[in-house]
Amino acid sequence: MTKESSVKIGNIMPPITQRELFLHRRCYMGISIGNPNFHGEALAALLQWIGQNFDECLIVVGDYLQRYNETIFYNRRGKEAEIESLRMGDQYLEQASGELEKVRDGKFKITRWKDYLEKPEFHRSKKILEELFVTSYEFRESIDRTSAEFISRQMKNKNAPVIDKKDAIALSTQYILEEIAVFSALVSDGWAVEVYPGSEIPVLVDISKGKFKAIPEALRHRINVELKIGRKSRSTG
Repeated sequence: MTKESSVKIGNIMPPITQRELFLHRRCYMGISIGNPNFHGEALAALLQWIGQNFDECLIVVGDYLQRYNETIFYNRRGKEAEIESLRMGDQYLEQASGELEKVRDGKFKITRWKDYLEKPEFHRSKKILEELFVTSYEFRESIDRTSAEFISRQMKNKNAPVIDKKDAIALSTQYILEEIAVFSALVSDGWAVEVYPGSEIPVLVDISKGKFKAIPEALRHRINVELKIGRKSRSTG
């Protein structure tokens, strides 16, 4: 007997049945650079699961978004952080090329983070979110809590910020606002379902629960699917 990766649904936000979920035939999967679930056998299992359950999937390589973390954890700033984040994206696509080449059947498309920063819907959504951050205590508190949890989690994993903690949380806030605005643009492009091997961040859970009225309209239609990767036995006989 050998072990191989398996994928199952852990949670769906907002709560809907799997039957309702799979009425949607398109999904997107954001690639978090550095996350081991997006390499090797785990990535192959994710792609196989997606291929079995959806007709189309957009793979979004979240490389350029990492420029914020390059400042927080390595004190790379401006152009240096941008160049490093794009280099990491190039490196990822090269390392994952084996798995990605296997699914080049028209069902999967690949895009990179920076492409979505040029979309008009991204700019519209980002403006709405930034205004909401200023005017809504509840939204600001949810973002701040998400940012603080991210920094605390990294510190527990011995990946402490190399800049002032207050500055680190401010940059993390910019990261989150940009990420949510890109998600809004993705939904507007017809990619309403996100599949991801990890739990939803607190502010997106709050959005899915309808806690904020003045959010970009597209976010009201977004569905997050938390996937869990496990191991199952396979007979070799």
